[in-house]
Amino acid sequence: MNIAKRRLFISLVASFLVESVLAQNTTVESVGENNSPMHMTVNEHAHSFSVNKKNQENDVDPDKIQSILTIETALVDGNYAYAAQEALNFTKSYEVVPWIAEIATSYYYSEGKYEQAYEAVRYWYKEDPDNEEVANLYMLLLGETGKEDELVQVLQQNLKTAAKDKIEDKLSDNAAILSELKDKNKALKLFEDSTKPFAFSSTNYHLLYADFAIEADKDDLAWQETFKAIDTNPTSEDAAIRVLSLAQGPKRAQGMAFVKEFLKKNPDNRILSLSYINELSKDNAYDEAIAEISKLQKRNPKDSELLYFQALIHYDAQDWTHARKVLSQFIDLTVKKLAAEKVKKQINKKVTEKVNDDTNIDTAISSEESDSIKANNGDSANVTSPSSLEDSLLDARKLMVSILKAEKKYRLALNQIDLIKADKLDANMLMEKAQLLANLSDVRQALSVLENATIAFPESRGNILWFGGNLLNESGRTDQAVVYYNDALKELPESADIKYALAMLYEKRGEVWPAEKLLREVIKSEPNMADGYNALGYIYADRNYNLEEAEQLLTEALRIDASNPYILDSMGWLQYRLKNYDSAMQYLERAYDIEQQPIIAAHLADVYNTLGEQKRAKDILDYGLSNYPSDPILLETSKRLNLDKK
Repeated sequence: MNIAKRRLFISLVASFLVESVLAQNTTVESVGENNSPMHMTVNEHAHSFSVNKKNQENDVDPDKIQSILTIETALVDGNYAYAAQEALNFTKSYEVVPWIAEIATSYYYSEGKYEQAYEAVRYWYKEDPDNEEVANLYMLLLGETGKEDELVQVLQQNLKTAAKDKIEDKLSDNAAILSELKDKNKALKLFEDSTKPFAFSSTNYHLLYADFAIEADKDDLAWQETFKAIDTNPTSEDAAIRVLSLAQGPKRAQGMAFVKEFLKKNPDNRILSLSYINELSKDNAYDEAIAEISKLQKRNPKDSELLYFQALIHYDAQDWTHARKVLSQFIDLTVKKLAAEKVKKQINKKVTEKVNDDTNIDTAISSEESDSIKANNGDSANVTSPSSLEDSLLDARKLMVSILKAEKKYRLALNQIDLIKADKLDANMLMEKAQLLANLSDVRQALSVLENATIAFPESRGNILWFGGNLLNESGRTDQAVVYYNDALKELPESADIKYALAMLYEKRGEVWPAEKLLREVIKSEPNMADGYNALGYIYADRNYNLEEAEQLLTEALRIDASNPYILDSMGWLQYRLKNYDSAMQYLERAYDIEQQPIIAAHLADVYNTLGEQKRAKDILDYGLSNYPSDPILLETSKRLNLDKK
């Protein structure tokens, strides 16, 4: 059982045990100092069970009592599989006790053992068919166990017995059950089969149909049903949102045009407007996105959240100046709102105290406090809770850090992080702080921040150490970086990313054997990770050995990622080593067309020079050095080829 499922199951189990003890009229005091139901003695369990059965004394069965104790003991011991097995056996052999039946159903469902889950819920449903939760579980498990015909009958019966004014609600209930099925194509077919006799034509029906089609990757069907929903209700925001989500590929222009026109007729749809603006940003239509958000701001001048969205657009457009300016306005307004909320809290406390003393409420509030509230609460329609304001402020400060970092204003970015409350700082923000310090050449302080982060967030220790290794590697402190990477691997021994980073560091230091060993581990554990094949293939090509294996490795890397300029460069350099100069030139020119990196330029210069094209070799080196005047590979290649004298 994975961790998330186990936690959910444990919480369910704990609640079941508590409920069972309370239902059995067992008082907490009777348990003694250990008052958890999980610490009850065998005798206390037996007494509790017998009290609960006081009206059925002739029905008390020692085997039944023992079975219950076995289930609860297994739960306490964390042996959930055995507890579920015993719970299922109890349900089949004795009677349906809801919390016991639910243990079996929940465990087997969470483990994907649907037949056992169905067996448990079937008994439970037969005992309590009017229990909506049990009925829903029963229907869901009919679907998961392949009993589609029976499920369709139940779903249709739900619709047949529903009152006329409730049939749409029942349709939605049925859809909610089907949406939980793991097989989305099956869910779509079951929705179609269960609704076929009823000839639904409502907006709700077409939208539900579209949703099932979307989940089953039937986009054409979803598109068709969405527009049928619009035909029945031309002002449906839900339908327009689906058009926007489906407006991809060849339907992009049509979908975007439809939503634009829809918003002209229905301008007050805030969610749709913001979604449309986001899509415009994805299309790099930043001016149009700003124009759309300006319309929203004119209609809602006190909606300060729109400033945040505007800042995001400027950020996506890499317009750092405007992004920072607009975001600063949002931050200032949010800080003022939080201050006003703090004043409100103080006033409420004063009012409570003064009312108890029969003091006039008006005199309990100072004029300054009253003015503060009025200044920051003019828009009653946009009242936001303090916790939401805190979250908004946190998001805004994080965005401001990114903006300032892009502007290389590292000190100001650090100041923004320092303004975030300590209890709001997570491991990622502390790593961001360390990166900023490293950018300011304060690697020592950066490492101190990371050390404190490993203490505050021990569950993230491996990732933090990996990050520290990256900082040390980038700053040239390779000895320390090796230590950090190896410590990170102790925390995350299966991490292909850390192994890859350490291998690249070893290669840079000229330690080929440990690099090769790690890269082979990466390839074995992550066979679809192109970088692993490329790195090992390039090591061989660059050092001019194992060239046959290098070609196999780089061929596989290109199969996985055919347009990666670094892999194309590696293959080109390998062909150069193999003296296939025309092939080498083709690979390297393709790589250079994609990304004009110094190492690709240097490799091309070597190939051109070997082919007797010294002018082309000199031109590409000169161009590279004009953009990267201090690059060591370009400088070494230029010096070695000595083209100025040829």
